[in-house]
Amino acid sequence: MAERKRFHSMTFKLMAAVCFAFALAVLTFLASFLVGGKVVDHFFLSSSAMDTRLGKEIQSFREYVSSNQIASTDVNAIGNWNRERQHIEVTVYGMNSTVSSTAEGAVLISNELGLVIRAGELSDGVREYPVNFADGVHVVALYDSYTWLYVAAVVTASLLLAVIVFLSTVLLYDQYMTRTVQTLSRQVRQVSQGDLQMRIRPMSQDEIGQLAMDVDNMRLSIIDKLRREEEAWQANTQLITAISHDVRTPLTALMGYLEVISDEALSPEDRKAYLEICKNNARRLKGLTDELFGFFLVFGKPTVDQSPELFDAAMLIEQIMMEHQLNLSQRGFQMELVHEGEISGNLKVDLTHLRRVFDNLISNVNKYADPEHPILVTIRQEEEELTVSMENHIAPRPVQVERNGIGLKTCHKLVTAMGGEFNQSRTDHTFRVEVLLPMLLSAEAAEI
Repeated sequence: MAERKRFHSMTFKLMAAVCFAFALAVLTFLASFLVGGKVVDHFFLSSSAMDTRLGKEIQSFREYVSSNQIASTDVNAIGNWNRERQHIEVTVYGMNSTVSSTAEGAVLISNELGLVIRAGELSDGVREYPVNFADGVHVVALYDSYTWLYVAAVVTASLLLAVIVFLSTVLLYDQYMTRTVQTLSRQVRQVSQGDLQMRIRPMSQDEIGQLAMDVDNMRLSIIDKLRREEEAWQANTQLITAISHDVRTPLTALMGYLEVISDEALSPEDRKAYLEICKNNARRLKGLTDELFGFFLVFGKPTVDQSPELFDAAMLIEQIMMEHQLNLSQRGFQMELVHEGEISGNLKVDLTHLRRVFDNLISNVNKYADPEHPILVTIRQEEEELTVSMENHIAPRPVQVERNGIGLKTCHKLVTAMGGEFNQSRTDHTFRVEVLLPMLLSAEAAEI
């Protein structure tokens, strides 16, 4: 994965772009040099082109020698003619002497070989011609130095074209990267102006693409946060509306019956009956306050404060289930407690939160379970995990309808905070929940 990221990094891409631009520039230089060389060879350095240029120069030299009666050894005169022709080099082969001339001047060189007379085409741009000097006919060799000028021009043009190709390729890459950044900037600006539905799509897999993904994830987190805040606001509104109505009824009844109970003329039987009504209304008020606590727990705080303690798993779960078994039996429900295997180990949990979890589950049973069928509670241990499952039949007509599911949400949040899992499932006739809690074996508990 690290290798793949390195290949997609901006540094690697820049190096690759520069290498590609350099390779393309080299190919451009070679191609233009070859093509330019062929053009120069065909139009300027061919034998016919050379003959034409040097033919004009030798004709001018002959006229100059004839009109001024110049001898083959007249160095100054030959040098004066050559100074006006920067690209021509002249060599005069005379009797016992040689005159070599360039644009900078002529030089007399001794020659012991005697008279050299030849004419025609030599290699490397040299032509030899007979010329009538004042002291006789001598051979004059002309050399056209324009050959190197043409080669230098081709090399210069090829280098210039290669540099242009290199810079153009690098600038194209820079333009591509700039356009990517501008696109990302435009999308981010649109999101910052409130368009949270604007999806930011990464256009590459380098650092800019990663930045685009991070910004889009931030946009999604903002949407999720706004959604959760909206849900919390709606739940808050519903809860306050419902509880403000529900609290009024039992509280009014409780105050009324307490006023009646204070009458000394009330018979003991009526007093007992009214006290039982007051207890029921007090239970209803307690249920409403529990629901308020659940709402605060689910929507009020992102984390749950805990004070975990170490308990024997078998004893703790058995005690909690026995307490609720008695409570259910008083309300006409039957609980069947099943132990699947031996429970050996410890639980490190917040006792208050664990009791609240099962209080909410039993409260859910009281509201929606069918008392005609038993409540099946199964306790089992699977390696280092304790599972408590509770299954009940759903009553055909529940006593009351849960408004927002805060009880089960509270259970899920509390169990998750203790490091466990909370699962629920429902069919047309049954409802099932599972509480899974991590266990500590005896050796681990001893170390703690």
